[in-house]
Amino acid sequence: GPVTFTNLSPISFPSVGVATPYPSNILVSGLSTTISKVTVTLSNLTHTFPDDVDLLLVSPSGRKMIIMSDTGGLNAVSNVTITLDDAASTNIPDSAALTSGSFRPGNYLTVQDAFAATAPAGPYLTPQTGGTETLTSAFTGAAGGDPNGTWSLYAVDDASGDLGSIAGGWSLTITPLVFMCTTPCGSVNLVVTSTLTRPNPTTVQAAIQVQNLGAVTANNVSLSTARLGTTIGTPLPQNLGSLAPGATANAVVIFTNSSPGANSTLVVGGTYTGGSFSNTKRVTIP
Repeated sequence: GPVTFTNLSPISFPSVGVATPYPSNILVSGLSTTISKVTVTLSNLTHTFPDDVDLLLVSPSGRKMIIMSDTGGLNAVSNVTITLDDAASTNIPDSAALTSGSFRPGNYLTVQDAFAATAPAGPYLTPQTGGTETLTSAFTGAAGGDPNGTWSLYAVDDASGDLGSIAGGWSLTITPLVFMCTTPCGSVNLVVTSTLTRPNPTTVQAAIQVQNLGAVTANNVSLSTARLGTTIGTPLPQNLGSLAPGATANAVVIFTNSSPGANSTLVVGGTYTGGSFSNTKRVTIP
């Protein structure tokens, strides 16, 4: 499932020029090398003239996209939290006031903004209306490259006379595409997804799904590993039966845990006739 990485340090805009810090970085680790979705959240954006704000996102593989530029017009904003998401129902506004919510990325300048060194040189991938790129086309799949490493947000105020900040920092939410088998799977390809919930103060529940994306049946599938940090889940093992191509099996595992909000690692794995499967991901404990 989606994994969120956050830099809580404020970003401050001067009257004109590059923000402080420049860039603001987020280190991503523990993900598979192919992802299916990226969203960006700006927490507590304040600016007296939002049209001045230009944001460039650069991935560890060097993909570089202007995710927000010349939006919000001349309408001063205070402490709005904006998520840039390709799946949002509306584009981020050009001249209307910015409000808290989810919006598709936007760049309303037909000529690309300049980003001073130490930002990489242009040209940059650009969303509507200055271009046609999306977060999905820029950063996911084979074109997006490995998401593990340093993501950099370069923020600029492109005209003098106004100030602002992103007081709560920013975050990336990344959805891995697949988790592959740990041993050669032949024509069996078991993919694992999982979701954590907290049913009570002392336990965490993992809802686990195993799907066979291969071309032949995976026989005698068994879920034998479920570990949250150093805590082993129960009950284990669980017999998931045989999975035909495209079929799924579901399991529920319980962990003893009283540390909501902590960062940890969830490891899920098992065996089938002729091979094994495993998935490891970073999680925030609910």
